[in-house]
Amino acid sequence: MSKIILTGATGFIGTNFLIHLMKKTDYEVLCLGNSRGLQVKEKYFQEYGSERISFAKVNLYDLEITKGVIRDADYVIHMAGRVGNAATVNDLALYVDDILLTANVASAAAENGIKKMLYSSSSTGYKNAEYPIKEEEYFQDQPAYTGYGEMRRYIERLLEHLCEHSDLEIIIARAGAVYGCYDNFDLATCHYVPALIKKYLDKSSDDLKVWGQGKEERDLMFTEDFVAGCMTVFEKGKSIDPINVATGYTVSISDVINAIATVAIKKGIKKKKIIFQPEKPVAIPYRCLSIDKLKSLGFGKTQDLKTGIEKTIEWYIKDQP
Repeated sequence: MSKIILTGATGFIGTNFLIHLMKKTDYEVLCLGNSRGLQVKEKYFQEYGSERISFAKVNLYDLEITKGVIRDADYVIHMAGRVGNAATVNDLALYVDDILLTANVASAAAENGIKKMLYSSSSTGYKNAEYPIKEEEYFQDQPAYTGYGEMRRYIERLLEHLCEHSDLEIIIARAGAVYGCYDNFDLATCHYVPALIKKYLDKSSDDLKVWGQGKEERDLMFTEDFVAGCMTVFEKGKSIDPINVATGYTVSISDVINAIATVAIKKGIKKKKIIFQPEKPVAIPYRCLSIDKLKSLGFGKTQDLKTGIEKTIEWYIKDQP
């Protein structure tokens, strides 16, 4: 049985990866997390068996500790990292932390004979573009998200350098916007989809204030589909040949609000008055990723927005840890 080390296993994407690995593979999995324990419900362990799953709390910011745990395995799926949003744009320590974290994991993997590592990069490194942007454009011009986007570009360059000087294969999956079950719903740090869901389900308010005009468009992917896409890239992609993992189309902020409202109203939540705030910052007006390379690997159809939002709200209401 092959063994995978999954970093960030207690977080949003990492939790969904663990569920995927439990349901659809027979890998032995070592889950690495921070101070929080695994979010995966006991029912998954009962249904799919826990004998091949182990968990350790580790500080991956310490290189020697990292070398001690990133070993004796075949593969690494690296999903650990600090998550930023509009409120953390000036948090330079976040950028440095993510560089250090990934550098430590990749260095340990290369030194200890890991065969292959999956790194989840980000579309924030792309320039501003009003069309589905392709992978080869990543280092063209200034990234639309300065700071965070530059950090993501730098990490990819570091990984490319490491691969040139080691036997480690590094597969890079570039994410668009991702939402779904096990997301962060803390309004101080979360992204816009969980924030909109939490605010809409709040029965204490009749209004929903939304930054921007509602016209902003994003390539928004449900996390189950994102994980499946990443696994396709991991299994079929080439080392240091980044591939966008996204839907290839956009939905507006208003589309997301309408999808949330449809589900919320069915659950007895009163329809809210939407108050757009065009004076508030909204980053870029449009982001869509080309998925030609992803489709060439055989990746199939993704779930639509309504389905993904409904699943997310069901989890938020019933299944939160």
